[in-house]
Amino acid sequence: MPLMKRNIISFAQLSFSNVIKTMTIRQRMAVFILIAVIFSMSLMGFIRMRIMSEHLMNERNSKIDVTVELAAMSLSDPLWNYNELGVAISCEALFRDKEIGLVIVTANQQEMYRRHNSDPIYFIENLTMVEKEIVKDARNIGTVTVGFTKYYLENRLHQAVFTDLIIVLLTLLLLWILISFIVLFVTKPIYALGQGTEDIAKGNLEKRLQIEYEDEIGDLARKFNVMAEKLGQAHNEMERRVERRTQELSASNQELMSVNEEMLAMNESLQQTLEELQKTQYQLIQSEKMAALGGLVAGVAHEINTPLGNSVTMASYLRSILDEFSILCAKGQVHRKELNDFISDEEEGLKSLEVNLTRAAKLVRSFKNVATDQMVEERQIFNVQLYLEEIILTLRSRLKKTRLQLVINCPEQLKWDSYPDVFVQIITNLIMNSLVHAYSSTDEGVLTFSFREEEEQLVIEYADDGKGMEETVCKKVFEPFFTTARSNGGTGLGLYIVYNLVTQKLHGTISCSSQLGAGTKFIIKVPLNSCIVSS
Repeated sequence: MPLMKRNIISFAQLSFSNVIKTMTIRQRMAVFILIAVIFSMSLMGFIRMRIMSEHLMNERNSKIDVTVELAAMSLSDPLWNYNELGVAISCEALFRDKEIGLVIVTANQQEMYRRHNSDPIYFIENLTMVEKEIVKDARNIGTVTVGFTKYYLENRLHQAVFTDLIIVLLTLLLLWILISFIVLFVTKPIYALGQGTEDIAKGNLEKRLQIEYEDEIGDLARKFNVMAEKLGQAHNEMERRVERRTQELSASNQELMSVNEEMLAMNESLQQTLEELQKTQYQLIQSEKMAALGGLVAGVAHEINTPLGNSVTMASYLRSILDEFSILCAKGQVHRKELNDFISDEEEGLKSLEVNLTRAAKLVRSFKNVATDQMVEERQIFNVQLYLEEIILTLRSRLKKTRLQLVINCPEQLKWDSYPDVFVQIITNLIMNSLVHAYSSTDEGVLTFSFREEEEQLVIEYADDGKGMEETVCKKVFEPFFTTARSNGGTGLGLYIVYNLVTQKLHGTISCSSQLGAGTKFIIKVPLNSCIVSS
């Protein structure tokens, strides 16, 4: 609310300033004088109303005090003698005052008389209640309570305000007429000066003003005429110079046109070169993504070979058991022991077959999800932890060859409305970067992923405790084709692709910090409005 109020005030000030700037001097003088008069009269009227209001209030309070005091004195004898008729007569006399709408007389904590006028102006909320003790021979024998209506006081105030308002409006009308004549008299010569300036602006340099007054306006008119004379001379001189400069510029223009043609040719050549570089960059990025997908296929093929091989072996074994049991059945030599052995072997074999085929199906399903999302850029809502586990499962063949441990700190119900293919590429490139650069084949280490919310952003932290980097190397990790392991097949595009995906696709930020021998940390921040967290 304070901000909205400041905006409204600023808008009003700006609008008023713009309106004032578009007014003529005559209009501005009239407006400012009228505003000053209205402000002065409003201030005087306000002061007068305050004084009148205080006077009426003091007059009414004095009247109330006198009335209540007289009522208490007139009721002392009847109340002392417990004369109810006398009390009633004294109280009824009070109602001759039209401002009194309620009278209550009590004696010994009991109401002896009560009358309340039913007219709406005498409702309790419209009354000023005054209570007075009734004293006889210095003894308190009761109380009288009188209610005075505020209606007549407010009516008098309203009439006074209305009268003052009529006077103010009539005064403003007369002042406006007077101000109009004064402003017209003052601004007429200024208007003539402005008309002369407009004629000169239109090219009539022979225009001269008539001097009618020996005052500041007349002096300004004389100076205007001098200025018009000098402008005519300067105009003639300027025409001669313009003609000479036009000839010089025409020659220079011919030279510039020839230079411009050369620049256009160079610009076209540079544009073609830039387009070729962009195409080459896109092809390299796609090659890197396909290479990552190829490595993913090889890893999954290696992982799936073991459960499928075990399944084939177990199927052959079950087939041999079935053949032997069929021969026994044909000879009629099946006993309870042979039947129990056959059932037991079949159950164990089928259980082993189910375990191996389930494992193979899980690998195929994970590869299908990751590979499909990596090839199709479609935005969808997915569970971060479950999807991360599928990605890690597809990289299992590469991680099994190392002595590294992977740690994931992620809320189980964290969901993200984003691009799975981008998520796959980022996670895969970060892990592969650590495998290639941070550790040797015999090193032990920990790779850690952490996900959290922070200041309306989703923060992804990835850290390894490997070799680390020098500061000069750390500053270049996101540059394209920069790599320290080119002899090992590094292309220098892995982290460059990660940087582009985070900043351009996800509209986030990524930073890298590292120390030689102390590992490396990447911090990725994306807007939180693209995240959905289930309760």
